[in-house]
Amino acid sequence: MPVRNAGRFLDAAIVSIRAQSLSDLELILLDDGSTDGSDQVLRGHAAADPRLVVISLPHGGVATALNQGLAAARAQLVARMDADDEAKPERLERQVTALQAQPETAVLGTGIETMDADGHLIGSAVPGGDPAEIREGLLHGNCLHHPTVMMRRDVVLAAGGYRPAFTASEDYDLWLRLSEHHDLSNMPDLLLRYRCHGGQATGQRWFLQRLEALAAQHSARVRRTGRADPMQGQTRIDARTLRAIGVPRTAILAALDGQPATAPPLPRDRMPILLRAALHRWNLV
Repeated sequence: MPVRNAGRFLDAAIVSIRAQSLSDLELILLDDGSTDGSDQVLRGHAAADPRLVVISLPHGGVATALNQGLAAARAQLVARMDADDEAKPERLERQVTALQAQPETAVLGTGIETMDADGHLIGSAVPGGDPAEIREGLLHGNCLHHPTVMMRRDVVLAAGGYRPAFTASEDYDLWLRLSEHHDLSNMPDLLLRYRCHGGQATGQRWFLQRLEALAAQHSARVRRTGRADPMQGQTRIDARTLRAIGVPRTAILAALDGQPATAPPLPRDRMPILLRAALHRWNLV
């Protein structure tokens, strides 16, 4: 569980893991340079439960924190958890049982219930579970909910883990790379309560997610032709990076506009002010 200024939701997230029906677990809490007192909450829980391990890190982003967690983990099956969600009590037990029965599956996600900031349920989502459909579907969008997944640690480490250049779509890039050699699947069970609140990714992070998703998709298509990964060795992702690895300008504009890559980009005079400002900053218009 990476933690960065998790605020009032952190306690409930940790409690939901401590209360799992599968009690033989280790919860690695990665404090990514929090400044809001989250570290005190983490250490309070760790003092009360020896299964919890707190690792304090300078702020380096979620991908770096997750790689630290993978390196520190002792179990062969590693589950992801976010600091503002809540896991159903049977989540980990059901995923372990499923992965034991599916040795070919490297990553297993689940369905989610969505809730608001106060914990009131507002909906649900059940992703498709067929590995072949996921493999193809990933070329067009993310098919797994990151905080629901359980992964085989050795497989993820062999693939190089999360790539720090992806600061907002680190999971999507990893799924695309793993899907080229392993099965990824989803359980239909609603095993995580996903919290929607005002502190989630907005503004510039939304633009980064779009740009990084485009980088991940383009790299996957290149790799699937047998060519070298164009993102290998890249340390950041912006519009210049995308152009350098061969992504057309029209595709970048279409992605930021929320359109399919084949759709014509939104005319400048119809772009929202914030979008125009961001595109100007990245030398796209």
